[in-house]
Amino acid sequence: MILARADVEKLPFSNEFFNGAICCGALHLFPDILNSLKEISRVLAQGSYFAAMTFTTRRFLKVPWIRKHLEEHHGAHIFELNELSVLLKNADFIEFDPIIYGSMLLFSTRKK
Repeated sequence: MILARADVEKLPFSNEFFNGAICCGALHLFPDILNSLKEISRVLAQGSYFAAMTFTTRRFLKVPWIRKHLEEHHGAHIFELNELSVLLKNADFIEFDPIIYGSMLLFSTRKK
């Protein structure tokens, strides 16, 4: 197992270095989500899986003032499913497989 503290937009690994990646509880906090996903894709070998946990606009996160508070005071981005699907496609991922539990979104996808 390799652990590194690094900027997700400038990962210190060569292309196709990893056979899989997990991002749990951070994707919604990245300042530039598309560039972050592209960088994760860059370091994954072709066909490798990427799994993540983030938040979607369900349950209490449907409420506009709660979403606004999280965005403005905590820098959290709350995803719509179609938005995340497009971001993943633009970062060279395929087979987006979301599972929703309340406002929590778990998903897996695979690098093309």
